[in-house]
Amino acid sequence: MLLDQFYDWLMIVKTIYAMDPRILTRLGVIIHDQSTLAHALLTFTFSIYLIFAQFNMSELSVKTNDNVTLCVLVSDENPELKFILLDNEPLILGRTQQTGIIDQRMSKNQMKFVADYSTARVLVEQLGGNKSAVNNESMIKGEKRLLNHGDKVALLFNSNYTYHLDFVTPPTYGVDSNKRTTNYLDKEILHKKPRSSSTPKWDCINDSLMVYNNSNIVHKDKVAAFDLDGTLIVTRSGKVFPIDENDWNIYNPEVITSINKLSDDGYKIVIFTNQGSISKLKVNFHTFKIKIENILKVLKVPVQVFVAIEKDIYRKPAPGMWNILISDYNGGVSVNMDESFFCGDAAGRPARFSSDGKPIKKDHSCCDRLFAMNIGLKFYTPEEYFLKAPTEELYTLPEFNPNDIMDNVLYTDLTPQVLFSPNREVRHLQHAIFNTLI
Repeated sequence: MLLDQFYDWLMIVKTIYAMDPRILTRLGVIIHDQSTLAHALLTFTFSIYLIFAQFNMSELSVKTNDNVTLCVLVSDENPELKFILLDNEPLILGRTQQTGIIDQRMSKNQMKFVADYSTARVLVEQLGGNKSAVNNESMIKGEKRLLNHGDKVALLFNSNYTYHLDFVTPPTYGVDSNKRTTNYLDKEILHKKPRSSSTPKWDCINDSLMVYNNSNIVHKDKVAAFDLDGTLIVTRSGKVFPIDENDWNIYNPEVITSINKLSDDGYKIVIFTNQGSISKLKVNFHTFKIKIENILKVLKVPVQVFVAIEKDIYRKPAPGMWNILISDYNGGVSVNMDESFFCGDAAGRPARFSSDGKPIKKDHSCCDRLFAMNIGLKFYTPEEYFLKAPTEELYTLPEFNPNDIMDNVLYTDLTPQVLFSPNREVRHLQHAIFNTLI
């Protein structure tokens, strides 16, 4: 038993040295050359072992989150392969000698991990071009997620290059482990400090996403999310697109009643809206900001607003706006997916008639319904939620469904020799198709 414990500590010290020899130097381990390496590692390991054998480990460790003292990524395929994550020290894994992975689909810098011992969580960021996964949910380049103890990471989506996160000692997070929560993260592990200014503030993310933060917003685990145009408001002029920042009316009086009741019932109110006309300079963003703030004055409850202005990961139906809500704009509070929902008018419905017989044009798209599907939220149309109309049974989704393709792909058969032509031009086309599929 004692020998096993000593061996475990030796493996940890060797792993630390393999990651970065300077780490042990900072701890006082002097390695003059390779001839003294083994002696130095053994001596340092034995010193640590004696200390922890003599005293109770929990009494010596710094009290952060339930006695967390070490964070390790453990390979599921080879449990002997472990990577130690030091507090707030980035670790990048990929197709390197360190991992032993030679799969050409994986980038040398595939995923970055940063542990925060104070919260017992790890930020993972997708760096490579091909998808990775967290708990079997795929990630694209630029996406970030927040990991808890026991979570599983796949360096490539639907592959065997999987690791699980192990905190020593395992932390508790103050929630039921069986409760369905999201752990997406897009910026950093540390929770945002409360905003000191009482003035509402607009944030700009990568010149692509605008975020309105009401000074009185309270971060909650239940989120009531809504589209803007055609859901909360309609044009006063009756035209499809507003003629100016004043061309709007609340969709229905029930909107204000329902929004206020949701706020009273403990929901955080959030708006997700695509506004591509801003990046095309067809709409002035300064006047659009005034329009948003005027709408929120009518709603009379604290609201956060996310405005996607480019065609990128933030534009619905992509989940980027939802992910950054969880990462940067919910105060570190995990969202209860079963209690939360999204409501929008772009639901893929065909042309139809209203209850009073008036013709209604078909929905311009199904991006709102797909947005809810992509992030795993219940979905309602404005008629269903505000007017309590029967659930719409008829709607159309895109004919191409990537999941249908992926169900028929056997990943063990995907090798560079089979997939890619040696011809450069053809290979570029094949890479583009392959990246689209995965």
